[in-house]
Amino acid sequence: MDIFILYWILVMVITAGLVSASVFCIVALTDLEADLVNPIDLARRLNPLFSTDVSFHSALCLLFLVNFEITLLLINSVLFGFHMYWLFTGQNKIFAADIFKLLPVYKKRYAIKISFYIVTFFLYLYWFIYYLVNTHASPALKTMKIPVY
Repeated sequence: MDIFILYWILVMVITAGLVSASVFCIVALTDLEADLVNPIDLARRLNPLFSTDVSFHSALCLLFLVNFEITLLLINSVLFGFHMYWLFTGQNKIFAADIFKLLPVYKKRYAIKISFYIVTFFLYLYWFIYYLVNTHASPALKTMKIPVY
């Protein structure tokens, strides 16, 4: 098996994990809004998740840098920059005392992250299929024209 096939599978698995973690955060924040969860328990559950999110996204950016995927690295550097900004300004922690005041901000932040991760997941899927077709397809398939009706 080609190492780049495993590379693209790893990239998509990491991105799917980031999507599911962001969906978990949105669901937890919505539960807080509906008074189904305690703010202290929510902060205890979501605070470690942010550092995990940043570390996996950093690993994804490092994979793109090692593989010289400059376009994907530039696309991901935008969210990576926001992660670093939130980390260095102290916005990476959710405090139980002011969670209700900042709830719309957190929900909007995670909604943007979910949409970014979903769009990039399909972008990675497209590049993975493009790589498979260009390296493992027969020459007749590569030159085949799609009929236009």
